[in-house]
Amino acid sequence: MRIDRVAAKPLDRPGSLHLILSSITIRIALQKGPFKKRAEQVHMSISLPLKGSYHLGVISDTHGYLPPRALRVFQGVDVILHAGDIGSQDILQALGQVAPVLAVRGNMDGGAWANVLAEKESIHVGDALIHLIHDLWRLRLNADVNGCLAVVNGHTHRPAVETRHGVLYVNPGSAGAPRHGEHPCVAVIRVTGAVAQAELIPLTD
Repeated sequence: MRIDRVAAKPLDRPGSLHLILSSITIRIALQKGPFKKRAEQVHMSISLPLKGSYHLGVISDTHGYLPPRALRVFQGVDVILHAGDIGSQDILQALGQVAPVLAVRGNMDGGAWANVLAEKESIHVGDALIHLIHDLWRLRLNADVNGCLAVVNGHTHRPAVETRHGVLYVNPGSAGAPRHGEHPCVAVIRVTGAVAQAELIPLTD
């Protein structure tokens, strides 16, 4: 178990966007009616309402299997971030029964349900900005990380928490298909004001 902390830089936060609903729910809705052809182009950064502290569930690389303990770990979080290689829309629906879900498309995700997911998403947590992407190497680090509090990614199936140049990087590893001798794992990020800390939580009995 490892905890890293990092302070955020001041940010200009949009004052009109305060969504608790997950962008995946919005994207699925846009697939219907006159919006169907434009659904794949939708990209939304969501914001959580201002409050003193936040708990964010973090999961990645489920590959079609969601360990039941992950749902218990995420009870009470404000939002669940899924960093891709989801494997099935059923995973997002199950997570959505616990908390709003923000998800990105992984390199192994395909089909109509996955095509509406963006490669990168962002979420405003109070005055802090967190980026969500599957493969960290596809993030333009110099341009996109400036001013953000944390970056959540997956792809490697290796859980890791580290701070680089004032930015917290969180890879929860794989919840559904661990490799390299790792256990299934998720993470929780706690944000209080301009400070965040991340905890890796192995899904072992």
